[in-house]
Amino acid sequence: MFKTITFCLVLFTVSFGYSFQKASKKNTLLTKKLKGKVKSVTTTTYSVTQVKGEIRKKSQTGLIAYEAFNSIGNIINERKTKPNGTIFQRQQYTYDQQDNNVEVRTISNGKVSKKTIYKYDRYSNKTAEYGYDKHNNLTHKILYSYSSQHKLKEMRVFKGNDNAWSYKHRFTFNSKNKLIGRHILDHSGRSQQWIHEYNEAEKSSKITILNQDQAMVSKSSFRFDDRENEIERTELNGANEVKRIIQTKYKYDKQGNWIKKTIFENQIPTSILERKIEYFD
Repeated sequence: MFKTITFCLVLFTVSFGYSFQKASKKNTLLTKKLKGKVKSVTTTTYSVTQVKGEIRKKSQTGLIAYEAFNSIGNIINERKTKPNGTIFQRQQYTYDQQDNNVEVRTISNGKVSKKTIYKYDRYSNKTAEYGYDKHNNLTHKILYSYSSQHKLKEMRVFKGNDNAWSYKHRFTFNSKNKLIGRHILDHSGRSQQWIHEYNEAEKSSKITILNQDQAMVSKSSFRFDDRENEIERTELNGANEVKRIIQTKYKYDKQGNWIKKTIFENQIPTSILERKIEYFD
């Protein structure tokens, strides 16, 4: 069941020195680790081949992702395009006067296929998320609660119009406001514990997942470069055996944003991502 709650953890994407910040204090550019006055980013993914030890692009895979930002660094729309140029999906973002993202509309085949609405308190803490399908039926609801210091304390996930929560997440932060633990409980009483550890000197972090019997489910270790981009991830299973090692090499532009990313799995190159970044004048 815990595989099904991954979507709820997306906003806590692993990064070196992660610290929780309110929506009003962290715009999209900061969340995506983009530097400078970025206007748009277009990302294309390629399969790879090796010729005499040289890694080369082979063919385009997947969708071309386009993201546009406003002058204060918040994303305003996304577009995913097929290799033949056909638009697969678009997303439109709406903000309130406090620059909080209050709505995201996903458009497929010219029609709204789903919609997400966000609510905030007077401190710009996100308090609720409501997801709707193309028929405007409620698909999920997420409620957030905070401590008196405005640190995220609990997140409850509901399916559709259910009055009882399906999953509950409780979070713990250290004195530096970094996430160090989360306890995940489902409606049947099963649970998981996530332990987050950081090593600032070595620019690394670690996540250990334990089941309700305190047995290890998995462990992931991360290393980052000076720009806080992940350069290595080691994944272990419950028996403490290495499942895979993901390594990433980057090429950066003058602003310090990566424009080429080569990914290796167990030392074998698997893909190349290239980004075309446009900046405001």
